[in-house]
Amino acid sequence: MNPMTGFKRTSAVLSVNYGSADTSFIRDGKLINQPAGIAHFLEHKMFDKRDYDVFELFNKNGGRSNAYTSFTKTNYIFSSTDNVNKNLELLLDFVMQPYFTEQKVNREKGIIAQEINMYKNDPDNQLFTTSVQSMYPETALADDIAGSEESLAKITVGDLKLAYDTFYRPENMTLIISGNLVPEEIMSLIHQNQVKYPKHELNVQFVAPQPKSLTGQTQILAMDVSRPKASFTMRGNFKLIPGEEAVSLKYELGLSLLMNLFFLKTQFSMMIYIIKELLTIHFPSKLRWSGDLHL
Repeated sequence: MNPMTGFKRTSAVLSVNYGSADTSFIRDGKLINQPAGIAHFLEHKMFDKRDYDVFELFNKNGGRSNAYTSFTKTNYIFSSTDNVNKNLELLLDFVMQPYFTEQKVNREKGIIAQEINMYKNDPDNQLFTTSVQSMYPETALADDIAGSEESLAKITVGDLKLAYDTFYRPENMTLIISGNLVPEEIMSLIHQNQVKYPKHELNVQFVAPQPKSLTGQTQILAMDVSRPKASFTMRGNFKLIPGEEAVSLKYELGLSLLMNLFFLKTQFSMMIYIIKELLTIHFPSKLRWSGDLHL
């Protein structure tokens, strides 16, 4: 929680520790494999209710809502300048109230299939997707976050209920809220709301993707673009140790800095400075950056 006195807008994210890469997991000692795209499918279905429209209610309260699925998280978002408490309670409620029917699930398959085909015509999306696929072949990371038309066809109401019951539990979620708020009021609202949704502990273990060894490779995608795009991808070898998340963050920031130093034009002079200072290598004083990289 981040109180920001004087700000008019308040934003919140309810993050579920479950993403597109989590298609394989162990629940109560049993290995379960689910179709690709199911986390993203659940994200869509959480806005589909029996007798009310989530977006319409947020609009009535002066708020805006959205959601997105990543490889490891599903995030539900709202922002508003008015009725923050109402919008926050709506966020907490609609994510905790699933509604699945055979008819609605089948209809959603067609909607998501159109979304998948739309992204196939997006050069940036295809560049990113192909880059990840090349680094993690034959794993859940190589699957599109939305899945494929083939994997969508395999998703059943039972699959959705199992995934929801396994991962959409208060103890597997994180709420982040920032803006013009009173922490005591917000905490009281959250406690009162969550009484309706008692915890049910499960023994759940994620099965991490195990990519095979790689050799350097180059791939070319032919698309109708006015400017060619390029992606340089490097797979790290860091293994996260539970309880040492700070080390993971340091590793990620280090890689990000390395990429920025090598591939951003504005950072080239800093790279020269760092190399000079840390490695005591002497470069010509008139060395300049003379090209652009469009990544």
